[in-house]
Amino acid sequence: MHTSDGRWWIVLIVLAAVVLYLWGLGRVDFQDPDEGMYAEIAREMVAGGDWVVPRFNGVPYIEKPPLMYWLTASTFALIGPSEFTARMWKVIPMLGAIAVTGTLGSILFCADAGIIASAALATTLGVYLFSRISVMDPLLLLGVTLSALGVTRAGQERASRLGALVSFWGGVVIGTMSKGFPGIVFPIMLVLAWMGAHRSAFALRRLWDWRVVAVALLLIVPWHVAAAYRVPGFAQFYFVDNQVWRFLGNRTYQEDGRGLSTSGFWLISFCVGFPWTPYFIAALQTCRRRLRDPRVRFLLSWNACIIGMFSVSSFKLEYYALPAFPAAVLLIAGVLTAPGALSRDRLTSAEGGATRPFRLWTVISVAGGILFCVGVAWSWSSGLFTPLTIVQALTFWSTNYRIIFDDSLPLPAIIPSRYAASLLAGGLIWVIGFAVALWWLRRSRPVRIVWATALVGCGLCLVCGHLLQEVGPHHSVRPLADRLVSMLRPSDIIIHERGLEKSGGLIFRIQRPVLVLNGASGDLDFGSRQPGSERIFISTAAFERIWRGSTRTFLITDLPPARSALATVGDAGRVPIVSTGTRWLYMNQTPS
Repeated sequence: MHTSDGRWWIVLIVLAAVVLYLWGLGRVDFQDPDEGMYAEIAREMVAGGDWVVPRFNGVPYIEKPPLMYWLTASTFALIGPSEFTARMWKVIPMLGAIAVTGTLGSILFCADAGIIASAALATTLGVYLFSRISVMDPLLLLGVTLSALGVTRAGQERASRLGALVSFWGGVVIGTMSKGFPGIVFPIMLVLAWMGAHRSAFALRRLWDWRVVAVALLLIVPWHVAAAYRVPGFAQFYFVDNQVWRFLGNRTYQEDGRGLSTSGFWLISFCVGFPWTPYFIAALQTCRRRLRDPRVRFLLSWNACIIGMFSVSSFKLEYYALPAFPAAVLLIAGVLTAPGALSRDRLTSAEGGATRPFRLWTVISVAGGILFCVGVAWSWSSGLFTPLTIVQALTFWSTNYRIIFDDSLPLPAIIPSRYAASLLAGGLIWVIGFAVALWWLRRSRPVRIVWATALVGCGLCLVCGHLLQEVGPHHSVRPLADRLVSMLRPSDIIIHERGLEKSGGLIFRIQRPVLVLNGASGDLDFGSRQPGSERIFISTAAFERIWRGSTRTFLITDLPPARSALATVGDAGRVPIVSTGTRWLYMNQTPS
């Protein structure tokens, strides 16, 4: 590539990522549980004017700090609430992390390394995928990469100390106000990793300035104090139960869903890091010869801290490895831009020594893609693609599908042929892209290898975007919400059976509170015990009185009639008005 200044290349990569990441962003309905709930919390902030205590259906919800809600609510106030505006603040932090990672590559290695690192992170499957579902981790990713940039600048005598302070402590504020303790723990780990790699406390001394620390505390502490004043039991729940006991697996307030095993966490981290994880392993093999390089030791420690921390945690989800991805792509970039890294000349390649491991893992990737395509084609022709097997496979990717099996819920409506076609398309992109990379690898063209792999990532991201449109209806409550809105009168009563977080998109669309039947558990367990919440949560006996009364009442449930509270009221309202296959809408009076 031989660019003297890679900044414009990084800008172009970020602009290309804007197109890729924003394409079809609002086309898929909210992926409940969680996504609709987070959007509704932001909408209620705007509607109710309470920007201190996040509320869902009027119930305090303080499992997460409010930064994501504040940003989303501000966008709602300016542009209006929608799926697109709700997801904007998942995409924007990802784009910021791509730009910061490119800058880190340029500082640690060279301009070419910055370009490679930004291109690799932008086309990593998990970065794209987790920018399209509602999680707080994109902001944590941005915070960690900013803090890493601050540590790197602080470790260089000629770099601006002010820039280092702003980057590091800005990252701490963003991470802490989006995810809590990890937002401060990870930056501390980065400082320790840098000090250990360089065997010097120089960076630590440059990162300490009481004035900047005071500003950071002024941005973090006031909300926590205000929330503790407004919400009884805040400190015990937010700091101890939700952060410490969750990590140790000893929570008082149990949430719905099931986390991943340690081996499952490693496997899914490998998958969502595709197509760059094979080259990350190749880089690890190469780095055995470069452990004296403090930059390599820093990146290895960064990656090990993130993966190691969540490996020992009792609860982990599929997107928890995100903050480790920048370190992984920076390591790849550092190896590929080392002198003679992929040279065919044995003497020239002695220092880099990356040719053999990169060739090996490219061949493995091509072979793996061929086996994947053959496996998909054989499974489809053998009739193994069924709704049951597809949902079983999806449990590996998302806790939402693990809930289906844990609660013995009905399977969503699935057309297996569409999944098979999408997977086969992804497999072909996989094989062709890595075959091209192998071709260029044999000719010692590292830049073209990067672009070939990046194109594989772009293609797989688009296939995943299509698959999200396929799975979207499994989680969407829009058909129920639209029908309900068309029928609602001001005097009607709306009741939701079981956890309301499973239907957050419903509240977002109807924009009025509902009663919750037997749902004072899971994510709303703590909030249901707050003063005033008792009027929202009702028992089966209370439901029976309301249902048999004269007021027109609607019930939304994800349970079949025999398992629902409807079984206590006989035949009244047993015919659903509308169903999505996973949820049903009933009314206690015959529709007119």
